Amino acid sequence: SGKEESGKVKSEELNIAIITFGLFLLVPYVITHWLMYRRTTWKVTGGARAVMQENLLRKYLSQDEARSFAPTTFFLDSFGHDVGDLVVNGYNKLFAVAKSFGRLVCAFALTLFYAVEASMQKKVYLAFMGLLPFLALPIVIFIVLLVRRDKNLKALEAVQDAEDAMLTKVDKSTDCYRMVADMDTRTLVVSDCLQDIMSLNANLATFAGLMANNRSAVHWVTEALIFLWIAIAGHAVASSLNADEDSKEMDLGTFLAILNLIKSNGAEFENLSEVWLSLQTNYPSLWNLVMLMNVNSDMEARIAQQSERLDDSHMASGSKADDLVGGVFPEDALLLELEDVSFSYPGQDLSRSMTPAQEEAHEKFRRKHSRSRSFGDL
Repeated sequence: SGKEESGKVKSEELNIAIITFGLFLLVPYVITHWLMYRRTTWKVTGGARAVMQENLLRKYLSQDEARSFAPTTFFLDSFGHDVGDLVVNGYNKLFAVAKSFGRLVCAFALTLFYAVEASMQKKVYLAFMGLLPFLALPIVIFIVLLVRRDKNLKALEAVQDAEDAMLTKVDKSTDCYRMVADMDTRTLVVSDCLQDIMSLNANLATFAGLMANNRSAVHWVTEALIFLWIAIAGHAVASSLNADEDSKEMDLGTFLAILNLIKSNGAEFENLSEVWLSLQTNYPSLWNLVMLMNVNSDMEARIAQQSERLDDSHMASGSKADDLVGGVFPEDALLLELEDVSFSYPGQDLSRSMTPAQEEAHEKFRRKHSRSRSFGDL
């Protein structure tokens, strides 16, 4: 019949809509996988590391010899560890910050749209409480970063000092292996290094606990907002169960929708807080690189000296380097004239160490080249 045909058509349309919706859910994962694969060829991390290390090495090799050099161990640690840490956990985190801000902007627009729609159509003004995470959590993140900054950096500095002490002692032990083996002090050296290892582990545990507390601050505020929403909106839902449709303060659908929005928005702010904490812990590495990049350099003095020499050469030759043929410097075009050139071997008689055949060959060579006028032939 006509009703069965129309029902069949609607069923096929529903199946097509469900399949299409499922395919759309796969699109973000396909794009994400493609981006994760392609970003390995963009040279973002490697390019930034190469540029930073190249300039750091050039700056270190151009230090002013009249001043004290930066310690070699400090430079090597910064050249390897600090540069890698700053690029991976500092520079790359800027993309994560941009991603979090983009998602938060979309979440804010969606939450605001739903709250306005609920207030206009259902007269539910409590839906604007879904915007509470955008008002409270940025302030909490700012306070955590500001208040915990010094404590975070001190704990990180303790970890780095313990790690440096451990690596220094292990490096000396391996360099002096022959002495350690000959004096049979292996047990003593290992026990001494073990104390530094345990000290490093203790500092790492302290730092990890501190960072765990920092990350939990935003989560606790999010849970407090969820509890506040459940307490206020839940009472409105309970009082609206037996009320008329026009007098309902809050329906169950709106209550659950706003609850999910608060949870998801809080999770986004937690990710943003973790990124900012990671950026804050890169401050020591950044400071070390800034110190090395600002060491005293004699590059300006050497450039000025070279320019002065070139100017003197130009004045002496009366020509410019662009007009010279066969060379870059003016000295290449100057004529070379030698007068009364002689040399000798004091206390050496070459004729005594030569055979008659060698003396004859030497005499022929001297006669052949006696009239040479160039410095190269001489």
